[in-house]
This record gives sequence, C-alpha cells and structure tokens, in this order.
Amino acid sequence: MAYIDGEDYDLAVADLTQAIAHDPKRVSNYLDRAYAHSLRNYNGLAMDDYNQAIAIDPNNAEAYFYRAGLFTDKKQVDLAILDYRAAVRLDPDDAYGLNSLAWLLAVNPDKAERRGAEAITFAQRALDVNPDDYEIWDTLAAAYVEDGQGDKALDAYLKAQEIGGQDRIEMDQIWLKENGYYFGQTDGAGGEETIKALKECIAASCQMHSELW
Repeated sequence: MAYIDGEDYDLAVADLTQAIAHDPKRVSNYLDRAYAHSLRNYNGLAMDDYNQAIAIDPNNAEAYFYRAGLFTDKKQVDLAILDYRAAVRLDPDDAYGLNSLAWLLAVNPDKAERRGAEAITFAQRALDVNPDDYEIWDTLAAAYVEDGQGDKALDAYLKAQEIGGQDRIEMDQIWLKENGYYFGQTDGAGGEETIKALKECIAASCQMHSELW
C-alpha cells in the first residue's frame, strides 16, 4: 500500500501483480490492486479484480461493497443493489454499506423500483451504527419522502442540516433554488424560508440531491 499512499499507482499495480503471481489465492492483493486500478480510472480492470476476489472468497463483504460502487458508476443500479445487499448481509454493521443500499432503494432512477419502506429500515440501521453522520440522515429523509411520510422526512432533513452545519444548509439551499423551491439567499443560515422550501419539495415528492446516486 505504500505506493498507493504515495500516489504511484502504476508501481502499486506492478507490485501487487507480482504479489498475486506469488500467491494467487490471497484476496487482499486483488482488493488492493482493484483500488489502485480505480484510482487510475481503469474501472474495467478494477471490476475484474473484484470479480476474482469474490470468486476466491464469496463471503468477502469489502469486495461486494466496492464492486457495487463500480456498478453504480456504470448506472447498473440493479446490480449495485444486489451487491450492497450482499455486503450488508456479510457485514451487518457497515454503516457505509447500509447507507449506500438505503440511498439507492430510495432514489433509484427507475421510480417503479424504489423501495421507500425498506430504505427506511436500512438507513435506521446505519444510524444505529453512526448516528452523527448527516449523510445518513439525508438518506433517511429521502426514504421517508419515498414512503410518503412527509413530517418525518422534514425532521430528518433538518437533523442532517443541524449535524452538517452551514455548509450542508447552503448545499440544500443551492439545490432547492436550482429546482425552483427556494428564492432566498444561499448563505447557509437556514431559517423559515429554507424550511418552507423543504416542505414544498417534500410535498412534491422531490428527492434532493438524487443526481448524486
């Protein structure tokens, strides 16, 4: 990992390739090389290594989690969801995996495939592990929106803003303004105008930041 930490990804790949040749059954080498490939934007090669890692060890949660990220980047949401499901089944206390799964279930670009109630369950499990992560509260809010629980969605969005602070509020204000819900200053100050915009967004079943899936 020294080459990766030093951002010398080509040398990292070469070093890990030698390690794999020496010990082709060691899963961690495939995971590290996949990571190095992804840092070089060689996602196809990274996918190959994650596939190989899973072939060697079908119970490796990390491999499923990172492969799910590659599927998400490729807009293959169904496959990403399957991998996130596998990841959290194998590592049920992984807040990142739980949150990622909940997010895709809540904001799936195919609206017919959204699963708001299930997304709530996974987001709440993620919060049990990490209650101070504003991104998880944001995911929970999106899940409540999809499930038609507007009041709880508003509470969750406001909790995300409370934890995330001014930067998070400003990010929400910018999104709400760009999408026609907010007409005030994008200063991160919050207040009644921001809350009013959030309520209107929720009433319209909009999904804030859903483009970030």
